[in-house]
Amino acid sequence: MGIRRISRMAMERIIARFGYELKIVGSPPSGYSSFLRRMAEAGVRPQTVFDIGVGNGTPWLYAAFPQAHFVLIEPQTEFEPVLREICGRIDAEYHLVGVGSKEQYLPIYRLSSSPTGSSFLPPNADTEQRWGASEKSGEIHVVPLDAYRDKPGPFFVKIDTEGFELEVLRGAVKVLEQTDVVLMEVAIAKRQEGEPDLIEIGTFMKDHGFRLIDFPVLTQQARGGPLLYVDVAFARAKQL
Repeated sequence: MGIRRISRMAMERIIARFGYELKIVGSPPSGYSSFLRRMAEAGVRPQTVFDIGVGNGTPWLYAAFPQAHFVLIEPQTEFEPVLREICGRIDAEYHLVGVGSKEQYLPIYRLSSSPTGSSFLPPNADTEQRWGASEKSGEIHVVPLDAYRDKPGPFFVKIDTEGFELEVLRGAVKVLEQTDVVLMEVAIAKRQEGEPDLIEIGTFMKDHGFRLIDFPVLTQQARGGPLLYVDVAFARAKQL
């Protein structure tokens, strides 16, 4: 047995006492930055990146594609100062709208202790117990992502819409035709009423020419607890 293997085994025993384990850098789950670095190495060079559900910003996404133009889409006006600040640092534009399957006006359900967890779908009892009661606000303008399909491609699409992902995808069929990679947050433990599961999302993506390639981030309820949600990546079936 080599010295390196003996040393690794000793380190594993020590850190295991504290609830940790050794993992090779870049192995699954690799994290956002490692995943995006691998995409860049594989030749993913989007001219336009859609950041849908910006909230407080997505710095790891902006850093990964410094030459791209970013389209920031966020329905909550309270985040407009953040959007303006981002646009002052990178090549970006922002739109204070929601994204869905068609143009319409929808109320948004705001969680009292988690603004970034707000959704166009009503939260279920477990979500309200965890994050506090929700408040149904006035209606917000929702448009299909295909309204922005005139931006220069190819595209990279990031979606974080708290259960509204399938509606976003249904309104993005034309955009998806020019998209290399889609990265989205998908719930494992349902948070909203009517929220799609990973199988429904995967079926839609497969039907539109994509395949699942990675789970960059897995989020648990607590250390060693059940999964709450995952960040899942899809790529064009004949790419990557």
